[in-house]
Amino acid sequence: MLSVSGAEYQRVSPTTLRYDIRRNRPSYANRDQIPKTISEVENISGAIEEAVLQQSNGTNEIARSIQDAARAAQSLTEPVQHVSEETETTNALTNEVRKALTKITEDMPNLKTSVIAVVR
Repeated sequence: MLSVSGAEYQRVSPTTLRYDIRRNRPSYANRDQIPKTISEVENISGAIEEAVLQQSNGTNEIARSIQDAARAAQSLTEPVQHVSEETETTNALTNEVRKALTKITEDMPNLKTSVIAVVR
């Protein structure tokens, strides 16, 4: 008998005990299959490692793209902010001109009266 993690398994020669994942139960395999199984596990492990590396490279590329987009947005924000500031200045000057024209329009009758008085 062989005891592994509290469970007892019988050693059967020339086979060895292994766990069958598909059937979710222990099964016996020929000892000659062990190197093949190890090789398969190594191949799968290598494939997983390659997939993780590719995913990491993809994630890094996405991060670079996001940084590029952020820089592009920032480069557009500065000119838009400058235009916004210039628009505020133009609005303020336009309001001053409007007030001056309103004052002139209000003063026209007085100016007309003054000119008529000077001419007579």
